[in-house]
Amino acid sequence: TVRVWDGTSGTRRLLLDRIDGVVESVAFPADSALLGVAAGDMVTLWTLPDGKVHRRLWHNEPPVTIAFSPDGRWFATSVARGEIRLWDLRSGSEYPAISAGPGLNGAWFSPDSKTIASAHSNGTIVLWDVSTGKQTASMYGPQRSVEWVDFSPDGLRVASCSDDMMLKVWDVPS
Repeated sequence: TVRVWDGTSGTRRLLLDRIDGVVESVAFPADSALLGVAAGDMVTLWTLPDGKVHRRLWHNEPPVTIAFSPDGRWFATSVARGEIRLWDLRSGSEYPAISAGPGLNGAWFSPDSKTIASAHSNGTIVLWDVSTGKQTASMYGPQRSVEWVDFSPDGLRVASCSDDMMLKVWDVPS
């Protein structure tokens, strides 16, 4: 079950109880018109505020993260075996998956929506070109499994946190 609350009043706005499996990840697009929920082997995109199913995206294994691009065009999912899947939200088309390698902990978009950063259990962060699916850079430092990454608002830096409780800020290679 997913409950959507009004942060100001504290009242529940929506109850999504048609979810199978453990919820692994949730995400909103910039316009907040949808809510993405990864549970079990499926991602469901719900329309807001009515809570109707907009689209279901099936996977062979549970997604570890889901993300909407800031420009509202793309939706990405990542699975631990190393695949980043991309959908065009306008057309509903799925693009060829990015093979990011095993130990993938998640994937997130840059502010300009042109790059995806992936976090890996071997301590690596990899940057991918969204339009081509090709690797553009990788960063590795003295840290264990990178669990989460986020871009600075200007897209020039990436912050990462790892399971050894290290927070690191990286300059994005040009």
